[in-house]
Amino acid sequence: MYRLLILLCCIVISSCTTGAVSSTNESAPPTFNNHPKIQIKKGFSGIVKLPEMLCYCIADSCNPKDRAAATSKAISNLYLQLSKNNIQSDGPLGQILIYKDSVMERFECIKPILQLPQKNPEQGQFVFLESGIFYIYHHFGAYENLDAAYKTISVDLQHKRLSVCGPLREFYITSLEQTSDESRWITRIMIPVSNSSN
Repeated sequence: MYRLLILLCCIVISSCTTGAVSSTNESAPPTFNNHPKIQIKKGFSGIVKLPEMLCYCIADSCNPKDRAAATSKAISNLYLQLSKNNIQSDGPLGQILIYKDSVMERFECIKPILQLPQKNPEQGQFVFLESGIFYIYHHFGAYENLDAAYKTISVDLQHKRLSVCGPLREFYITSLEQTSDESRWITRIMIPVSNSSN
Protein backbone atom coordinates (compact mmCIF):
# COMPACT_ATOMS: atom_id res chain seq x y z
CA MET A 1 0.00 0.00 0.00
CA TYR A 2 2.76 2.47 0.93
CA ARG A 3 4.61 1.48 -2.24
CA LEU A 4 1.52 2.45 -4.21
CA LEU A 5 1.31 5.79 -2.37
CA ILE A 6 4.90 6.63 -3.28
CA LEU A 7 4.27 5.59 -6.88
CA LEU A 8 1.16 7.76 -7.04
CA CYS A 9 3.24 10.66 -5.68
CA CYS A 10 5.56 10.13 -8.64
CA ILE A 11 2.65 10.76 -10.97
CA VAL A 12 1.13 13.71 -9.11
CA ILE A 13 4.24 15.66 -8.11
CA SER A 14 5.95 17.33 -11.02
CA SER A 15 8.29 19.83 -9.40
CA CYS A 16 11.43 18.29 -10.94
CA THR A 17 12.56 18.90 -14.50
CA THR A 18 11.40 16.22 -16.89
CA GLY A 19 13.25 14.82 -19.87
CA ALA A 20 16.84 13.79 -20.32
CA VAL A 21 19.53 16.03 -18.94
CA SER A 22 22.69 16.42 -20.96
CA SER A 23 26.06 15.30 -19.64
CA THR A 24 28.35 17.76 -17.93
CA ASN A 25 32.01 18.32 -18.70
CA GLU A 26 33.08 16.91 -15.35
CA SER A 27 35.31 13.85 -15.22
CA ALA A 28 33.77 10.60 -16.42
CA PRO A 29 30.79 9.63 -14.25
CA PRO A 30 31.21 6.63 -11.97
CA THR A 31 29.83 3.33 -13.16
CA PHE A 32 26.69 1.94 -11.54
CA ASN A 33 28.54 -0.59 -9.40
CA ASN A 34 31.44 1.69 -8.52
CA HIS A 35 29.89 4.90 -7.20
CA PRO A 36 32.03 6.31 -4.36
CA LYS A 37 29.08 7.87 -2.52
CA ILE A 38 26.80 4.80 -2.51
CA GLN A 39 27.60 2.06 -0.03
CA ILE A 40 25.58 -1.11 -0.13
CA LYS A 41 24.20 -1.25 3.38
CA LYS A 42 20.77 -2.23 4.64
CA GLY A 43 18.21 0.54 4.68
CA PHE A 44 18.76 4.24 3.97
CA SER A 45 22.09 4.73 2.22
CA GLY A 46 22.17 8.45 1.58
CA ILE A 47 20.95 11.24 -0.67
CA VAL A 48 23.21 11.45 -3.69
CA LYS A 49 23.47 13.57 -6.84
CA LEU A 50 23.67 11.14 -9.74
CA PRO A 51 24.60 11.77 -13.37
CA GLU A 52 22.36 10.73 -16.24
CA MET A 53 22.36 7.00 -16.88
CA LEU A 54 22.46 5.39 -20.32
CA CYS A 55 20.16 2.36 -20.39
CA TYR A 56 18.60 -0.09 -22.76
CA CYS A 57 14.88 -0.15 -22.06
CA ILE A 58 11.89 -2.29 -22.93
CA ALA A 59 8.57 -0.72 -21.93
CA ASP A 60 5.27 -2.53 -21.58
CA SER A 61 1.87 -2.20 -19.97
CA CYS A 62 -0.50 -4.76 -18.54
CA ASN A 63 -3.28 -5.45 -16.09
CA PRO A 64 -1.71 -5.60 -12.58
CA LYS A 65 -2.75 -9.26 -12.23
CA ASP A 66 -0.66 -10.08 -15.32
CA ARG A 67 2.42 -8.20 -14.12
CA ALA A 68 4.60 -11.26 -13.43
CA ALA A 69 4.11 -12.70 -16.92
CA ALA A 70 4.51 -9.31 -18.63
CA THR A 71 7.67 -8.52 -16.66
CA SER A 72 9.15 -11.94 -17.40
CA LYS A 73 8.51 -11.47 -21.12
CA ALA A 74 10.04 -7.97 -21.14
CA ILE A 75 13.14 -9.17 -19.28
CA SER A 76 13.58 -12.13 -21.66
CA ASN A 77 13.33 -9.77 -24.65
CA LEU A 78 15.77 -7.35 -23.03
CA TYR A 79 18.44 -10.02 -22.49
CA LEU A 80 17.87 -11.44 -25.98
CA GLN A 81 18.44 -8.04 -27.60
CA LEU A 82 21.52 -7.34 -25.48
CA SER A 83 23.01 -10.67 -26.54
CA LYS A 84 22.08 -10.38 -30.24
CA ASN A 85 23.54 -6.88 -30.48
CA ASN A 86 26.63 -7.48 -28.29
CA ILE A 87 25.65 -4.61 -25.99
CA GLN A 88 27.89 -4.33 -22.92
CA SER A 89 26.10 -3.96 -19.61
CA ASP A 90 27.15 -1.42 -16.97
CA GLY A 91 24.99 -2.53 -14.08
CA PRO A 92 22.22 -4.82 -12.89
CA LEU A 93 18.72 -5.27 -14.21
CA GLY A 94 16.22 -2.67 -13.05
CA GLN A 95 12.64 -1.50 -13.37
CA ILE A 96 10.80 1.78 -13.43
CA LEU A 97 7.09 1.76 -12.63
CA ILE A 98 5.69 4.65 -14.61
CA TYR A 99 1.99 4.39 -13.81
CA LYS A 100 -0.28 2.08 -11.84
CA ASP A 101 -3.95 1.90 -11.01
CA SER A 102 -6.45 -0.93 -10.52
CA VAL A 103 -6.82 -1.71 -14.24
CA MET A 104 -3.50 -0.83 -15.86
CA GLU A 105 0.15 -0.33 -15.11
CA ARG A 106 2.99 0.81 -17.29
CA PHE A 107 6.55 -0.21 -16.52
CA GLU A 108 10.00 -0.26 -18.06
CA CYS A 109 12.62 -2.98 -17.67
CA ILE A 110 16.04 -1.34 -17.90
CA LYS A 111 19.70 -2.28 -17.98
CA PRO A 112 22.52 0.27 -17.71
CA ILE A 113 24.92 -0.01 -20.67
CA LEU A 114 28.44 1.27 -21.29
CA GLN A 115 27.94 3.10 -24.56
CA LEU A 116 25.37 3.91 -27.20
CA PRO A 117 25.56 1.18 -29.87
CA GLN A 118 25.61 2.07 -33.57
CA LYS A 119 22.66 -0.19 -34.40
CA ASN A 120 19.18 0.00 -32.89
CA PRO A 121 17.79 -3.26 -31.49
CA GLU A 122 14.68 -4.87 -32.98
CA GLN A 123 12.76 -4.16 -29.78
CA GLY A 124 13.11 -1.56 -27.06
CA GLN A 125 15.15 1.61 -27.16
CA PHE A 126 18.15 3.37 -25.71
CA VAL A 127 17.33 6.04 -23.14
CA PHE A 128 19.19 8.49 -20.95
CA LEU A 129 17.63 8.44 -17.49
CA GLU A 130 17.85 11.99 -16.20
CA SER A 131 20.34 13.12 -13.60
CA GLY A 132 19.16 14.40 -10.25
CA ILE A 133 19.18 14.12 -6.49
CA PHE A 134 18.22 10.61 -5.37
CA TYR A 135 17.21 9.10 -2.06
CA ILE A 136 18.95 5.70 -1.96
CA TYR A 137 17.64 2.74 0.02
CA HIS A 138 18.82 -0.89 -0.03
CA HIS A 139 16.32 -3.63 0.69
CA PHE A 140 17.80 -6.97 1.73
CA GLY A 141 15.49 -9.95 1.21
CA ALA A 142 12.60 -11.25 -0.84
CA TYR A 143 10.73 -9.01 -3.27
CA GLU A 144 7.40 -9.65 -1.52
CA ASN A 145 8.81 -7.76 1.47
CA LEU A 146 9.48 -4.61 -0.56
CA ASP A 147 6.20 -3.08 0.63
CA ALA A 148 7.64 -2.88 4.16
CA ALA A 149 10.69 -1.08 2.75
CA TYR A 150 8.45 1.43 0.95
CA LYS A 151 6.50 2.03 4.16
CA THR A 152 9.78 2.87 5.93
CA ILE A 153 10.86 5.07 3.04
CA SER A 154 7.56 6.98 3.06
CA VAL A 155 7.96 7.83 6.75
CA ASP A 156 11.61 8.78 6.29
CA LEU A 157 10.85 11.05 3.32
CA GLN A 158 8.29 12.92 5.44
CA HIS A 159 10.77 13.16 8.33
CA LYS A 160 13.46 14.54 6.00
CA ARG A 161 10.91 16.90 4.36
CA LEU A 162 11.58 15.51 0.90
CA SER A 163 9.11 15.27 -1.98
CA VAL A 164 9.17 12.59 -4.64
CA CYS A 165 9.64 14.29 -8.00
CA GLY A 166 9.72 11.55 -10.58
CA PRO A 167 9.37 7.82 -11.18
CA LEU A 168 11.33 5.69 -8.77
CA ARG A 169 13.89 3.16 -9.97
CA GLU A 170 14.52 -0.32 -8.61
CA PHE A 171 17.75 -2.17 -9.40
CA TYR A 172 18.32 -5.78 -8.45
CA ILE A 173 21.93 -5.75 -7.23
CA THR A 174 21.78 -9.38 -6.14
CA SER A 175 18.88 -11.46 -7.35
CA LEU A 176 17.72 -14.89 -8.44
CA GLU A 177 20.28 -14.68 -11.25
CA GLN A 178 23.08 -14.90 -8.65
CA THR A 179 21.55 -16.92 -5.81
CA SER A 180 18.34 -18.71 -4.89
CA ASP A 181 18.76 -17.61 -1.24
CA GLU A 182 16.19 -14.79 -0.95
CA SER A 183 17.82 -13.43 2.22
CA ARG A 184 20.84 -12.47 0.08
CA TRP A 185 18.84 -10.56 -2.54
CA ILE A 186 19.60 -6.84 -2.56
CA THR A 187 17.30 -4.31 -4.22
CA ARG A 188 18.51 -0.73 -4.62
CA ILE A 189 15.59 1.70 -4.54
CA MET A 190 16.41 5.08 -6.08
CA ILE A 191 13.85 7.86 -5.63
CA PRO A 192 14.29 11.30 -7.23
CA VAL A 193 13.58 13.89 -4.56
CA SER A 194 13.42 17.61 -3.94
CA ASN A 195 13.16 19.68 -0.78
CA SER A 196 9.51 20.03 0.25
CA SER A 197 10.05 23.70 1.14
CA ASN A 198 11.00 24.54 -2.49
